Amino acid sequence: MSLLSSAPPNIQYSMTLIDLVIVVISLVAVISIGIFCSRGPKDTVTYLLGSRSTPWWAIGVSYMMSILSTLSIVAIPGEAYNHGLTIAIGQLFFPFFIVITFFLFIRFYFKSFVFTPFEYLENRFDTRVRTIAAGVFWLTRLAYVSLVLYSAAKVCEGAMGWPVLITILVVGAISITYTTLGGFKAVVWTDLIQFLILSAGLIITLVVALRAVPGGLVGAWEFFNAQGHGFNVARDDDFFSFNPYVRVTLWMVILSPMAASLFANSADQISIQRLLGTKSYSQAKRSMCVFVALQLPTM
Repeated sequence: MSLLSSAPPNIQYSMTLIDLVIVVISLVAVISIGIFCSRGPKDTVTYLLGSRSTPWWAIGVSYMMSILSTLSIVAIPGEAYNHGLTIAIGQLFFPFFIVITFFLFIRFYFKSFVFTPFEYLENRFDTRVRTIAAGVFWLTRLAYVSLVLYSAAKVCEGAMGWPVLITILVVGAISITYTTLGGFKAVVWTDLIQFLILSAGLIITLVVALRAVPGGLVGAWEFFNAQGHGFNVARDDDFFSFNPYVRVTLWMVILSPMAASLFANSADQISIQRLLGTKSYSQAKRSMCVFVALQLPTM
């Protein structure tokens, strides 16, 4: 099927006028923030770190949004629907790993007075090492962003009937525009707006869904456990095995958030740059506390 093709004509799209208004307003808002943040000094510290003047609580929210995407919104519910909640066990370990790796690496970056992990690699080794590391990071993030854009486009295709390619181009162009115009500050404040919209949507969805289920939250819990969609797989002996052919094991569930946390606070420019945008290391710790407080209930 071509990327330009739309969803089958028999699909009933769920978008209403108020949904479209929210989409348009949010897109206009992020562009406006980019234009507003483009005013003022254009030095490196301002553009890359927001002059280190952004409130710590806003950076904490932005840090969370840096690891939250359409993949999370689509993949995690899809995983729960098809295979139950076992993989969610990993989310219980994630806050501990992210705090440990924060204390291991972030203070070092503040003391080194660098803007990126790659800058440190050049100082420690040479330009070749920096170029290789930056290139590998760019390729991995290119693959990640591609998946995020495609998953967002598939959601828009299903909800609104928009062609996948058109959605990718529009969302990509708007993201590049406000980021290029406003730099660090534009990214942080648009992240905050997106978090508010996302949170409101998730809460409303949860309330509406539970009201439609007999027994509410208790009824839903009893039903999906009865259907084998809860934590039943954790009682399977294979869950504790080291067999690489078992789809989900305890060790995978633990190692996955550990690896993600290690990458986020040691080598991920996207998350490290946000923390370096705080006024000091103590402010960065506050931002991390905000992230931990928001991440678990959101996921």
